[in-house]
Amino acid sequence: MDGPANDRRVTKNVLILKAGTAAHPVRLGAGDYDRWFVRALGNAGHRFHVVQADQREPLPQRVRDHDAIIVTGSPRSMVEPEAWMVRMGDYLRDAAEQRVPVLGVCFGHQVLGHVYGAKVRRSPRGREIGTVTCELTREGQEDPLFDGVPARFDVQATHEDVVEGTSGEMEILATN
Repeated sequence: MDGPANDRRVTKNVLILKAGTAAHPVRLGAGDYDRWFVRALGNAGHRFHVVQADQREPLPQRVRDHDAIIVTGSPRSMVEPEAWMVRMGDYLRDAAEQRVPVLGVCFGHQVLGHVYGAKVRRSPRGREIGTVTCELTREGQEDPLFDGVPARFDVQATHEDVVEGTSGEMEILATN
């Protein structure tokens, strides 16, 4: 039986941990980090809760109140971890242990790498900036997050840090 009665969409509660603020010219043209994810995921079926983690806003008490967590980029680096970064990392590990999906992008990837024992350091190749080609891993190609995304795709990026080594506790979905 098809129709509106069977087309009930479940609202997903998505926690966005904002780890910094994009540069002023970027915000003017494209908005800030959290807005990028809201725009990409769309409001239909999603309820977003943004926490300014870098401003030491309290993290939600109950991690299971969220269906997924996204950690944004930041002008900061895990090469020089601060107390709020470590606290956020512990929170993310707890979320993952409770089977809440966690996506770390750019700085968020650094935090997750650090929490799971990887080394975060300055890239020996220097800053990477501009259009960067990313590749989905086998896991990324099978993950619903990347449904409809080609195995190779271009993104706009800037970073000067790399995450080296991972444990079996993480799933890497895309690389560059």
